[in-house]
Amino acid sequence: QDTLRWGATYAHGQADVAPLASRDLDSLGVGISLILHDEWMIGLAASYDGTSRLPETVAGSFASPAWGVTASVNFNTGPWTIGGYCQYATNEGNTAIAPDDRLVAMEIGASYRFTTRLRLYGAWYRFDFDDDERGASTVGNILMLGARATL
Repeated sequence: QDTLRWGATYAHGQADVAPLASRDLDSLGVGISLILHDEWMIGLAASYDGTSRLPETVAGSFASPAWGVTASVNFNTGPWTIGGYCQYATNEGNTAIAPDDRLVAMEIGASYRFTTRLRLYGAWYRFDFDDDERGASTVGNILMLGARATL
């Protein structure tokens, strides 16, 4: 069976941190997913996080929007599901420094279903966060292994 789904979300958070002039958060997300022949699952999503940043009273801060995009692909055949996703996000960060904050994350994994009540899974997750401050980059690799049992 082929299925196309789409959706959108909006969230608003009100800042209430005195005495700093914190900004409210407005976030919008849109996404679409396509399932082909009950085997392939393909997704694409985008996000916009308004002008949420540090309070205006913090030196070097700027109300700049944060943008993000995520793409995913999964393949399901028999008891196996194999897939992954990639995410990219950026924000201006400190306006006194030329480069922007940037996040690139990805995950690749597989699961095996023994029964409808027992599944084993494993995944490799990698992220690369570049802060606009010099020397403030972080790279991480995580290997996850697990089981899900339903009573």
